Amino acid sequence: MQQGLISWTRAAEAVRIAIRRLTGILAPFLAMLSLASLAITLVTPERLSALVSGERLWVSTGLAAIIGSVALMPGFIAFPLERVYFATGVSLLRNGLCLAVTMRIALVIGLVFGELG
Repeated sequence: MQQGLISWTRAAEAVRIAIRRLTGILAPFLAMLSLASLAITLVTPERLSALVSGERLWVSTGLAAIIGSVALMPGFIAFPLERVYFATGVSLLRNGLCLAVTMRIALVIGLVFGELG
């Protein structure tokens, strides 16, 4: 009987810790989510297409990468939250590596479909 009581006590403590952590990150999370949602709402498909197409391929690709990182939101929202749990350098490194991989994928797609070269 004692064993069951201990597990319920530990479970209740875990729930209290989870709620405390959730309330700690809820405000920044909701703020970032609201800003990203507003940005996605205000940028029409026509405006987006005009921004990422054009003569300057590298500038267009860079703009598309920036707009895509905001539109996808996980990194955009997670960076301020993950910075709390990990060092800023680790968060910047992770986001930088993700951007580098994305740019390489864009390069390969551009080569395959004849946009480059």
